[in-house]
Amino acid sequence: MDCIIFDIGGYFTKYGIDKLKIKRTNVCYYKKNSFEIGYEAKNCLNIKPISNGKVIDWDELQKLIEKIVYYDLEISNTSNYSVINIFPTDEPKFKEFFLNKLNFAKYAYLSPITATLLEKRKKTALIIDIGHDLTKITPIYDGYEILSGVFYSTFTGKQIDKTLKIKSFKKKNLDWNQNIFNKLKNDDIDLVKDIKKSISKVDINIRKELLNNIVISGLIFNKNIKLHIENSLNIKIDINKCSKDLKWYGGKKVSNTSIIRNKWLYN
Repeated sequence: MDCIIFDIGGYFTKYGIDKLKIKRTNVCYYKKNSFEIGYEAKNCLNIKPISNGKVIDWDELQKLIEKIVYYDLEISNTSNYSVINIFPTDEPKFKEFFLNKLNFAKYAYLSPITATLLEKRKKTALIIDIGHDLTKITPIYDGYEILSGVFYSTFTGKQIDKTLKIKSFKKKNLDWNQNIFNKLKNDDIDLVKDIKKSISKVDINIRKELLNNIVISGLIFNKNIKLHIENSLNIKIDINKCSKDLKWYGGKKVSNTSIIRNKWLYN
């Protein structure tokens, strides 16, 4: 049975069928009263099926998923497919949403942290997931989330838009020089400071190992942000461990493995 993997975010949604060799996931930008699918949708405005990692409009979310499934993926019979949903929280309503309303055969929830670790095959990491509404810094040691070190940063797409007066989809072409980082600091948007706050809450004996295993994913990852973190903390980040598509590919990797077997819920 083929599986559709969804990584549903507050600004765009990544999705695809697991057996297809997708080099880069499709993107669906949210626009008021409609949803534009694909990278050609450059002028869409961000509306809110999702906000701050929570679903606030299930009707709009259903329209989004239906357009992806029926029009972009051209699937006519959802009962022949399973779904892996990567989302910040395991909201119980997702089960009803995918199994009962959309009639998928199987449904499984996968946390963003688990998806990222599975993609990179790591048990210890400092995961920095940069989103439009929410940026979460999570220390993981030997496979366990260190809750005391979880920190939500102001370095989000929304706050950067406000300071730099640009739209999030344009940030990939932005020249992230030191002047920009200084301007963000003036508005108390300082990713490095927030990383230090997260690290300060974990055992001193594992801090170095966490800093040497930073994994960056999310909306606006680029090499200049990576360099800024490296220069500020005097560390090296493996560029192969960083990608805005990490979570989706983590879901793809486990979709037909024993790892997900006990997570399936059935229609």
